Amino acid sequence: LAQSTTPPCVGRHDDKDKRSSELLPPLFFPMIKSLSFAWLLGVAALSNNLEAYKCLAQSTTLPPTNTIMDVSFPSSDGTLQLEGTLRLPCLGCTELPLSPGVVLIHGSGPHSRDAVLPLSYGFSIPIFEEIATSLVRDHGIAVLTYDKRTCGAFNNCNPSNQYPLPSPNITMDDFIADAAAAIDFLQARPDVGDVVAVGHSQGGQLVPLLLQQDSKLAGGVMLAGPYHSIDAVLQDQFEFSYQTLIQQGLNETAATAALIPMKTMIEGVTAVKNGSTVDPVGSGASALFWQSWLEVTQRTLAAAAAIQQPLLLINGLHDTNVFPSEAEAWDTYLTKTGATYQLEMLPCITHALNCVDSPSLINATSDQIGRHVDDDVIISIANFVSTVAINPSSDESGGPSSPSTTPGPKGEDRTSNGGRLGTSSFWGLGVLALASIVG
Repeated sequence: LAQSTTPPCVGRHDDKDKRSSELLPPLFFPMIKSLSFAWLLGVAALSNNLEAYKCLAQSTTLPPTNTIMDVSFPSSDGTLQLEGTLRLPCLGCTELPLSPGVVLIHGSGPHSRDAVLPLSYGFSIPIFEEIATSLVRDHGIAVLTYDKRTCGAFNNCNPSNQYPLPSPNITMDDFIADAAAAIDFLQARPDVGDVVAVGHSQGGQLVPLLLQQDSKLAGGVMLAGPYHSIDAVLQDQFEFSYQTLIQQGLNETAATAALIPMKTMIEGVTAVKNGSTVDPVGSGASALFWQSWLEVTQRTLAAAAAIQQPLLLINGLHDTNVFPSEAEAWDTYLTKTGATYQLEMLPCITHALNCVDSPSLINATSDQIGRHVDDDVIISIANFVSTVAINPSSDESGGPSSPSTTPGPKGEDRTSNGGRLGTSSFWGLGVLALASIVG
């Protein structure tokens, strides 16, 4: 597979369509320029062998490039036209089997469709732009990205879109509804097959809910999706930040003083959890929003126990926003509920999905710091999508056609199966109907 030639309907990548993210508040984290999810709240492989997805099976003329186009679609509440970018391996190709599709769902914050994450190392990574580009170019998977409703000209997140100022009563349900609208848009295209929801951080937490709402979704990928409620995640971030400042030479008094804004905000969120209606100071969001996020945690757990579609959970061992312990908690919970899932704990991967090949994030040298989304992350997503997205074309026996498979990233087994599916059996289940997977 590694020696295969450029796949059909895949060609040169045009990355001119880049949008900058919003300006972010001061650095507290050693990795990402956000103290926490709250500082970012908007208002304040199947390697190259893609024969299974050849979209011009009976044609000898192949398109020279991928198709990248700006698109818009109505939000579920009808208050705005969501704007995004659609990348297709083959525009208008409706020969079976169709190319599978992915919708990328943002983490917390007023993110553009490219989801640009600034790092404290002095550069930024447009994580969604890089994932989308690779999935369509290297794996023949269509990808839809969109600007979050909290990202517009009003906060310089994306000056070119036409979004209105968000309502002060915005809640997590608005983000869920927008993601569902994006999924509906991609599912309606005749040149896209089965669709998989892929969410990062806060967006990862929404994936089980979206799967529960839409049985047509083939599966979901949770990239660093939290298990515990946001107040607990914030407290973990606070404790890590405090220890980091101590390691960097601050005394306890100075470290405590530096983190007063974060502590105040966490106290406000905790008060909301206990029934307060006062907006947490410094959080950039209302008590109503925080209450909705706290409630989503329980709804997500219930949905994850009930859904029939398979899940892939990916967490980096260098993630200091959503710690590996969150993925371990998911592992325990999903095993207990008997869910169909796969867990990959990827060495050196951070919350920005790049690799820092050093035991210490603080002392890493420039040559140890990856400047792009790591290939292991993208290959894991592509393998999962190509396995669970089963098209209606049939083999000689009349069953669904089975995609080719490749080993896991760098040939390593870094998965947990919860007593349900072994690594090899999970990735090989393309030969079975989806109903057989979810048992």
